[in-house]
Amino acid sequence: MKMSHGLLAATLGLLAAATGCVAQSDDTPQPTDEPSETESANVCQASPLQVIVVGRENRFGLNGQQVALNPSIPMDRICKAVVSSCKTTCATAEAAAVATGVKGFQDSDPVKLHQMGVLADTFNKALGIITTFSKLGDPGTGTGTGGGTAPLQCNAKLLEVVVQGKEHRFGFDGRQVALNPAIPIQNICQQVSASCKTTCATATTAAVATGIKGFSGADNAAALRQMGVLADAFNAALGNTSDFTDNPIAL
Repeated sequence: MKMSHGLLAATLGLLAAATGCVAQSDDTPQPTDEPSETESANVCQASPLQVIVVGRENRFGLNGQQVALNPSIPMDRICKAVVSSCKTTCATAEAAAVATGVKGFQDSDPVKLHQMGVLADTFNKALGIITTFSKLGDPGTGTGTGGGTAPLQCNAKLLEVVVQGKEHRFGFDGRQVALNPAIPIQNICQQVSASCKTTCATATTAAVATGIKGFSGADNAAALRQMGVLADAFNAALGNTSDFTDNPIAL
C-alpha cells in the first residue's frame, strides 16, 4: 500500500544553472527579508541556510547575515558546526546543492531567487529543518521581488523512493525500477515537455553527482533519507513537490 506523500504543483527551476561570483564574508549585521524557519526537528543542531535579500544583493547566509553569492561558503560553516553524527549527512547535502550550480546574484530576477530558495529549503530539510525560502520569487505568494514569473510546466512524472521488502529502490508510477536513480530519471526525462529537456538533463547531472543510490538489505534510515532528499530535489527542479525524504512508498 502506498503511504501518503502529499503532492502539490509548484513553480520550480532549482537545477537550472545560475551565474554569480563568490563574495567575501560580511560580518556586519544586515536587514533581512527572508521567510521564517522552523527548527523543532533540528536533530543536527544546525543553523539553517538562509536566502537574504538586501537592496540589489540576493545572497546566501546564516544567522540573519548575508554571507556570499556562493552557497558553499555558508554551508561550509554550517557543516563544521553540526553534531558529529550529522557530518556525513551535511556533506552529502552540500555536494548536492553545489552540483545544481545555483548561486546568488544582483538586481531583480524572480526565477533565480526562487531557485535559491528551493536550494536552501532542500539543504535545510536534509538536516531536519523546515524552511520556506522557496516562496521568494514565487508568484503565488507575493513575497518575491520583480513581479514573479510563470510556473514551470514540465508534465513530468515523479521520481519516487519505493521500498518493497529488503529492496530500497528508485522508481515511478508506484513501481520499483532500479538502485541507480539515473535509470528511472532517464525514463522521466524522455517524456517531459520539450521546454523542460534542458532542465531535466541538468537535474539528472546534479542527482548523479551526489553518488546516492538505493540499497538492498535491512532498513537504513540515514541511507533511505538521502534517497528521499535526492528524489525531492529532482522533482522540485521539474515543478513537482514531493516528500519522499520523510515518506517513501512502502509496498
